[in-house]
Amino acid sequence: MHRMVGLWACVLLCVLAVDAAAENIDAGKARAVMCTACHGISGIGVSDYWPNLAGQKKGYLIKQIKAFRDGVRVDPAMSPMAVHLSDQDVADIAAYYSSLDSSPSNSAESFSNSNGTKVYKFPKIEGTISTDKTSIEAESTDFGGYTKAIPQVVVKPKTIADIAIVVRWANENNLPITPRGTGHTTDGASLSEGGIILKTELLTKVRTLSNGLVEAEAGARVFEVAIEADKSDMHLPASAGFVAQTVGGVLSVGGYFLGAPTEGLMIDHVEELTVVTGAGEIVVCSLDKNPKLFNAALGGLGQFGVIAKAVFKVTPRKKYIHEYYAEYPDVESLIQEMKDSANDKRFHAMDGYTWRDGKAVILLEKVVWSDSPTPFEASDVFSSRNNVVKGSTKFKHTFGYLDYVQRGNVLHGLMGQGLFPWIDVVFPKDRSVEFFKYFAKIVPKDLISGPQDFLSINVIRKKREHQYSIQQLPVTKEGDIYFAASFSPMFKTPEEVERFKEIDKKLLKFAMDLGGKTYVINGLPKDQAQWKQHFGDNWEKVMEAKKEFDPNGIMSTGLPGLTWE
Repeated sequence: MHRMVGLWACVLLCVLAVDAAAENIDAGKARAVMCTACHGISGIGVSDYWPNLAGQKKGYLIKQIKAFRDGVRVDPAMSPMAVHLSDQDVADIAAYYSSLDSSPSNSAESFSNSNGTKVYKFPKIEGTISTDKTSIEAESTDFGGYTKAIPQVVVKPKTIADIAIVVRWANENNLPITPRGTGHTTDGASLSEGGIILKTELLTKVRTLSNGLVEAEAGARVFEVAIEADKSDMHLPASAGFVAQTVGGVLSVGGYFLGAPTEGLMIDHVEELTVVTGAGEIVVCSLDKNPKLFNAALGGLGQFGVIAKAVFKVTPRKKYIHEYYAEYPDVESLIQEMKDSANDKRFHAMDGYTWRDGKAVILLEKVVWSDSPTPFEASDVFSSRNNVVKGSTKFKHTFGYLDYVQRGNVLHGLMGQGLFPWIDVVFPKDRSVEFFKYFAKIVPKDLISGPQDFLSINVIRKKREHQYSIQQLPVTKEGDIYFAASFSPMFKTPEEVERFKEIDKKLLKFAMDLGGKTYVINGLPKDQAQWKQHFGDNWEKVMEAKKEFDPNGIMSTGLPGLTWE
């Protein structure tokens, strides 16, 4: 069931309505950019959950996509996306996949640098090494779509030993190397200009070690970890909202959006990591064993090494998830409700909005755990003392755990459909109202009027310190709460992106001056001074970890403005 849903999830998310035209393989290819996340560059599925599409019969693909569109097949994530597809959209994407060769490509043995003055002979690995145009182009941009960097080589390791071999080889040849999952960054952090992209899509094993522990390789998707936990009636207490992302990718950033406010970030629920350091050493680490590397790698953006495998602590879940929403007259009331609810363990997620679907709103969604299929009264979910708009509290929907988590796959489908200069920031709880009022003041409404444009708000409890990590948190004591804001516009032209970047800089500076930090997946600091402000008192500790674990400075060189002194 989930395998087939995964198949059609990526197919359907690859396409949106476009002007009608003759069946066009190139158009289908252009619309299938994000499908590589599940089905590989060549249409070969990257795990058992994502079957091969290369060489599939065109008529079969057309029939199944139309079945979702026309309601013959129904799925809470796929059906809404299929409604927007024309017959021409379906024909183009089906023509593209049916044209692909279903046999896997062979590995390259060597390559020359850009001016042809040096030939690099590749090491022997079990995985694949590619230098062909299609492979290079697929890894030359990220989710943002407006930053480009051309690697020379794309490596897909099949084992952790493969990763170590390639990293050591990169050191010997002074070649930069960037680990990459689905490329879900927006400012180039997952790119490698002139270097090596280490694509983890062949490392997809997920298994239960014991009751309460799930082990996953770096290329497994967050959704696959959720499926494995669900087999034992368990769940991930916190995770990224984009569940089609890889485990290695999310843990290199942090991971929030799905999960109770009390549960922190996804990285706070990792018990153990296997990391290949920037020096090519395979190291098992945890809070008790090699804790500095453990601390640095989690939220480390690949700066200190490659996360190859992780062990998660999962916890018992309830059977049903009930979703509610309410409106508020002002942002102060919304924020106060979120603060008051931060300790309530009934809530699996809590998302506020001050801008959504291209218009101003002050809205709060709460997701409540329950063993009963019968929803609570909406009035019991929201506090009456926080000025909720009369008559606005409503029950919205009841989900099973996997159906709820699966919704994140729809969001991943935006990749390749526009340009996304997103900004995510985290800041202390007492400065949140100031940030949202500043946002409303400086962001031109005509620039964020699209149906995908939204500003979401999450409240998160601090669970662990991350002193050596690139991902820094506001200076709060352990157990205190902080707020995360994600502003997610979608643009069509580079001119709109450049216009927004000037606003982006102001928003980031304002947040940091409030004592906040950038959530380092987008909206990155642009110069060394701002990076130092981001790290604050931990700058020397982060420098120490960089020198220890990546002595030659070859790891993940795509962070703009950051120079290791």
